[in-house]
Amino acid sequence: MWLGTLSYGIYLWHLTWLHVGIDIFGIPHHPATRIGIAGFAVLATLASAFVSWHLVEQPVMRLVTRRRAPRRVVPAAR
Repeated sequence: MWLGTLSYGIYLWHLTWLHVGIDIFGIPHHPATRIGIAGFAVLATLASAFVSWHLVEQPVMRLVTRRRAPRRVVPAAR
């Protein structure tokens, strides 16, 4: 279930970290380099998604929930 919670953050961060991995390790010509880049990208993506979930997404959802507080219903005058 935690993967579903982080799925939006994973979607947002995966390509960024993949490009950073290629910038750090270079263009992968050897299979071990590809595995290293993929491993780096997966770990960095999961960490970024976890942090953004706690620091951005949850506070925003709490703010929206507070603004949608139930309103009192006032009966219409006859």
